[in-house]
Formats: sequence, structure tokens, C-alpha cells
Amino acid sequence: MTEFLKDYFTIDSPIILAGQIIGIIAMIFSFVVYQQNDRKRMLILKGITNAFWVVHFFMIGAHAGAVLNFIGIPREFVFYHNDKKWAKNIFWPILFVLITITS
Repeated sequence: MTEFLKDYFTIDSPIILAGQIIGIIAMIFSFVVYQQNDRKRMLILKGITNAFWVVHFFMIGAHAGAVLNFIGIPREFVFYHNDKKWAKNIFWPILFVLITITS
């Protein structure tokens, strides 16, 4: 059991360590997002959180996670601007669903 824990908590690279620290920051932002009362502020923080997750997953070598979180950044941008005519188009949710399914 101790050998498992030793292997589990061993960090081989400073890049992975930095990625894990960025992941902790992303997790903190994730908690803060859901404490917001204002929708626009929530979407801005969610976009920032997604950016941190992209960097985190890329640095630890989890590229699929990075891609899925990267998709969230423009999605949050469009949802932020839902008061504008171009952002209300049904095209956007369909596009983001299709991109997520294919990724």
C-alpha cells in the first residue's frame, strides 16, 4: 500500500507539478463560479476557469480534457452575449453540442 502511495504522489517533472498547481487554482475558481449571483459574472469566471483547466490538462498530458475545456471558452463567450441577436441564434447550441460529441 505504501508503495502505491509513493508512486501515486511522485511527480516526475516540474511541468506536471506546475500543471497540478494550476489545476488547484482552476478548482478554486470552479467553487467561486457557483457562488456568484450575477449571470454575466458567473460566465466570465466560468470562461477563466475553463482556460485554467485547458492549461492544467495540457501540462499533465491529458489532451482530451484540454480539448473539451477549450470548447467551453467560446461557448461561454456566446452565452455571455445572449442579449445580442447573433448570439440568440439556435445555431450556437447545436454547434457546441455537435463539436462536443465529435471531440
